[in-house]
Amino acid sequence: MNRPCLFITDCHVSEQNGNVNAFFEMLDLVQNLDVDLVFLGDIFDLWIGFSRYQTSFHTNFLNWCKQEKRKRMIGFIEGNHEFFIKSKYGDCFSWCSEKGYCLRGLQLSHGDLVNREDENYLKFRRLTKNKLTRLLVSVIPKGPFLVEKLKVRMNQKGNYSQYRFPVDAIESFADQSKFGQGVIFGHFHHERSWKTRKGVKIWSLPAWLDDGKIGVLIYRQNKPHLETLTWSDLPSFLDP
Repeated sequence: MNRPCLFITDCHVSEQNGNVNAFFEMLDLVQNLDVDLVFLGDIFDLWIGFSRYQTSFHTNFLNWCKQEKRKRMIGFIEGNHEFFIKSKYGDCFSWCSEKGYCLRGLQLSHGDLVNREDENYLKFRRLTKNKLTRLLVSVIPKGPFLVEKLKVRMNQKGNYSQYRFPVDAIESFADQSKFGQGVIFGHFHHERSWKTRKGVKIWSLPAWLDDGKIGVLIYRQNKPHLETLTWSDLPSFLDP
């Protein structure tokens, strides 16, 4: 039997956001639960996969994942605020992906690649997520300075509540998925679940940043059901 799986997305953990302690309090709680866990991207407000950009909370997170993957599945999908994590730290997780992953017949994605009409973002992604940029960021003396500039740019774009929710693009993405049970993603900071006309189930998860809500995948009569709740309510939900 599949055990419950937690989906955590869009935490944007940073000292500036004041949520570092709350994030690790959640991890402390999770380590005592019999669940699997998937991080669906934008877990940190900015995370670049090189030690020169590492903060103490990045290090603590990686250590936690390395320890916990011994007793549970821990997956990680890079969001648009994370760069080069798979190539540097992929072995800290059970699996790590730059784009998406299939789990239990469900298509998982951060969500930033769902809207193929968002040309400005797609150009930005191609510019920042490639081998040349990875090399430059890893060696150039002004790398940290450029990263700070990147962070400013992303914060300017980061009025998350103003993301357009592209229903047509999302449904097209879902209908084209090879995995018919459904798709799960974050990115838009918008909670909603529905089915396409072809009957594919879609779950758009809320941002943990906003009120600490996460997704919990459970099975009823061998069919997947995804509930959302505040992380502190997990024990009572899993063991009513």
